Amino acid sequence: MRTALRTARRGPVTALLATLTAVLGLVVLGGVPPAGAQAQPPGTDRAGTSAVGTFDGTTGGTSGGTSGGTSTSGGTSAGVIGGGSSGATSGSSGGTVGPTQPGNPTVVSVTPTSVTLTWAPSTDSAGVARYDVVFDTGDGYATIGSSTTTTATVTGLHPSAGYDLAVRAFDAAGYASPRTAWVYAVTAAIPPTTCSVGYRVVSLWNDGFQGEMTIPNTGTTAISDWKLVFDFPLDYTWRETVVTMWGGTFVQSGGRVTVTPASYTSSIPAGGSVTIGFVATGNGIESAPPYFTLGTGTCATT
Repeated sequence: MRTALRTARRGPVTALLATLTAVLGLVVLGGVPPAGAQAQPPGTDRAGTSAVGTFDGTTGGTSGGTSGGTSTSGGTSAGVIGGGSSGATSGSSGGTVGPTQPGNPTVVSVTPTSVTLTWAPSTDSAGVARYDVVFDTGDGYATIGSSTTTTATVTGLHPSAGYDLAVRAFDAAGYASPRTAWVYAVTAAIPPTTCSVGYRVVSLWNDGFQGEMTIPNTGTTAISDWKLVFDFPLDYTWRETVVTMWGGTFVQSGGRVTVTPASYTSSIPAGGSVTIGFVATGNGIESAPPYFTLGTGTCATT
């Protein structure tokens, strides 16, 4: 009887101790967050303090819920994590948002296949690395030329055609300035031709093609040490690039290709011709150059 009584008396005490142990366990282990409390990232308490230690000034601020150090990207950030005011941030490696907008471009000169632009310089605390010339594609814009100065010549344009062109500046970290206003440029017409150059696509594949150019000499004397210049036409965002050439040596800048002869094609006999072959990158739809320049003469494309 006494044993049963002692057991009955211990029941409420045991239950109370179990309840207290459970409550203390929740407190020790961090507890269950009250209703409406926001979840914290792993390793932090509700005050926003890192459980590992304090941040140094270069990674965002000190512990305790306040962010106030210098950003490694060059700007600064400040403010209370828990909902206070925050300071401005900056994005570029030089401590500024990026280059300032260059001056609006103006047209200096045009040819049947090129436009030369100039503009006032941009500024950037880290220095301006380059300027890109972009043109309006109708549903956006695409880069068609670059320059490290405030003048650029865009090549590979179509004769007697109009283009909306603008400029953007970039710093060494790759941050871009706002785009300038558009300037409308119209290329010149093809001048009267005094010769012709044959051009054909020998074979074509998805990302390239083989081309061939034939230079005839309809005169009565040989043509020696000739130089041939042509422009691959710009097809919106795509431009052909010569990979290899035989019968001549090439230099390409933008869309413009300059060809000088190989030793065995350096002389074009009267009434004869020479043929230059090449392989170039492509997009499966290749357009012939609108015209060629041979020496000082303008040659029609045939």
